[in-house]
Amino acid sequence: MLKFQIFLSCNHIKRQLPKNALVFVVCAAMVFFLCSYASSIRANQEQLTSLPEALPVSGFISNLNGSRNMGLLISGSMVDSLEASDSMKDMLYTTRMPATYAVNETEKPKIVYLMGFDTLSPYPSIRPDHMKGSEVFFKSQNAQCIASRRFLTQYHLSIGDPVKLDLYRYQFGEYPGQMTYEHLAQRTLMIADSFDSNTVKTDLIQLPDILFPIGWAKIVFKECDTPFYYDSVSFTIKDPLKLNDAKALMKAQGLLSVNPQASDSVSGSAAVINDETFIRSATSIQNNLTLLWMFLPALTVAILLVSAVMSHLMMHSRRGEFAVMRSLGMPKQACLRVYLMECILVALPGGIAGMAAALCFTAVPFSASMVVLAVFYIFYLSGAYIAVRMLSRASVAAMLSAVD
Repeated sequence: MLKFQIFLSCNHIKRQLPKNALVFVVCAAMVFFLCSYASSIRANQEQLTSLPEALPVSGFISNLNGSRNMGLLISGSMVDSLEASDSMKDMLYTTRMPATYAVNETEKPKIVYLMGFDTLSPYPSIRPDHMKGSEVFFKSQNAQCIASRRFLTQYHLSIGDPVKLDLYRYQFGEYPGQMTYEHLAQRTLMIADSFDSNTVKTDLIQLPDILFPIGWAKIVFKECDTPFYYDSVSFTIKDPLKLNDAKALMKAQGLLSVNPQASDSVSGSAAVINDETFIRSATSIQNNLTLLWMFLPALTVAILLVSAVMSHLMMHSRRGEFAVMRSLGMPKQACLRVYLMECILVALPGGIAGMAAALCFTAVPFSASMVVLAVFYIFYLSGAYIAVRMLSRASVAAMLSAVD
């Protein structure tokens, strides 16, 4: 019986070939369009997700009027809190430390300029003469340093010699922008390498005589029970899509927005974030996504309703065939199965063809295309089933008389 019903369905498809060919094309086009729409949504979401890597958001700490980003006094505890959070990454910082050095006790001490780094990557022109692993060196807390050749020549020193220094710390002066110096401690650094200061091309306020690891300076300040300060701090926002959370964190730590009207100062109390390009790009993508999601329900319902109505009209136009089959003694349920099989045999290949075209020409995932195909079939076959059920309720005599 099932084979006979399939035979009848195939026979009906052949006799109604032009109409069924049109249904095939329409089904393929609808599935392809829905898959393409889903692909557009996916592409925008992926673009938004990859945007932080393509357009990283960086920033730095400045004084309140934004005129300085180096030569500042930036609270070490505040920077440590920012670094410990989940909002920042790739933090780079430097610190300055005034010092004096005397070859012997009879000579007057001379001022030496020290600068601490955690990495030399932002300053490629500063190249140690012999050291290959400078990154490891500056991440350590060892009492070692890299001295300029000029400093070594001036004081007749060599690599491996100790340098006994009187260290000082900066303090805020009585007036804005003024700094004073206070003796901190006396420490000895071992010269681990040298560098040529004549080749250094940076925006540093002053070329240092001695470079040292920031970790060592933190230990010295801690031993002296003195708050530690950075000279400059730059950073990258870990997740720019959560930019407002990062800004809230910085505000909670006391960092304000730049105010050009503020007076000059050496206090690192403002944050400058280069987020204009990222915000503009992210806003554009988010607006596209909002429009796509907003129109998706209406568009999907419209297409699927058209599918249901199309299948309904196709079945409605077959009233004469249905009446003849019923008058020849075919059971009602058998007639229903014949016409539903016909819908499946036409719509199934059409939908698969549309899905295959979408997989070839768009970036829609296979899983999403399968969902689109399944939902399309549900609506299409629902319309066909309703149409067939309506035909089955009608009087066979009435349908025959209508055909006549």
